[in-house]
Amino acid sequence: MATISLVNKALPLNEIANRLDRDGSLGELAFTMMEKNQLLEVLPFKTASAETHHDFSKVVSVPTGTWTKRDKGVNLEHGGTRPAKEYMGTIESYSQVDVRNFRGVERSAAAGLRLQEDKLFMTGLTQSVSHEIIYGNLGEDPNSLDGIFARGAYNITGGPQVIDAGGTGTDLMSILIMELGDDTMYGIYPNGTKAGIETEDKGEEPKYDSDGKRYDVLTTHFIWDLGFVVKDDRAIVRIANLADAVINDAGDNGGLSDDLILDALAQLPNMGEKSSYIFLNRRSLRNLQKVAKDRVNVTYDPTNPFGRKWIRDYMGTPIKMEEQLVLTESVIS
Repeated sequence: MATISLVNKALPLNEIANRLDRDGSLGELAFTMMEKNQLLEVLPFKTASAETHHDFSKVVSVPTGTWTKRDKGVNLEHGGTRPAKEYMGTIESYSQVDVRNFRGVERSAAAGLRLQEDKLFMTGLTQSVSHEIIYGNLGEDPNSLDGIFARGAYNITGGPQVIDAGGTGTDLMSILIMELGDDTMYGIYPNGTKAGIETEDKGEEPKYDSDGKRYDVLTTHFIWDLGFVVKDDRAIVRIANLADAVINDAGDNGGLSDDLILDALAQLPNMGEKSSYIFLNRRSLRNLQKVAKDRVNVTYDPTNPFGRKWIRDYMGTPIKMEEQLVLTESVIS
């Protein structure tokens, strides 16, 4: 199982000073790097079949039966499957604070600082995992995951799983429409671990500087073992080459149209009727809201002329924000 280990420098004294008020109490921290990564919120997880990978089978053919009549036999047949395997990876990090940096700091403030720092680590690891599920590429980083867009069904146009919005250049986006579940796509984790980040407060531990001299740090350990399985390739549809725009009257600017989402839902095994989600970034959600706002068959309440809230579903399929879907994709063909 591949491992990403991020051993960070200890939290420096000046960073601690930044987070304390003048009276020594813990100040407020604005989490400006927070994102909505809702793919991980709804992706179901199950225990993998092995410690480093998960074995499963994909159906490649089904029995068709034989038209027959009395005194005639039927063909013997069976369903066809092929074995498949998905590997897991490990992302890991340590939060460390020099114990001397807490001298003179109130105990409650010191505990709060560690909690703040731990929250930052968990936020960062969650963003990293979300990014790798989408964009990870074992050819570029063998310690990572083989992400959705690295797989052949989702990185070329012309097939049923990629809908080309028609944008060009390098400032493009994608929308993912996915059906999640045991028969379609799910996350995996090794037996004996849990789904999600595992944390351990290791207390005071020795650390050594570049000269080999020891000092003590307060350490929190973070580790996450996971992978994901695409059991049915039809369970993911990518709207690719999407420009940061609403489609124009000519339909040639690569902008977003709700027809693209309708086309994608129609490609799912259950056409959006079963555990399906639309994942898009903040820009795409804004553009979809513009599409909805400008529809001629919408009647607005005079007290709310622009509508009440951001749209949360399309034809009953929930819309989820996934901010690791970047704004800088290159065109695929």
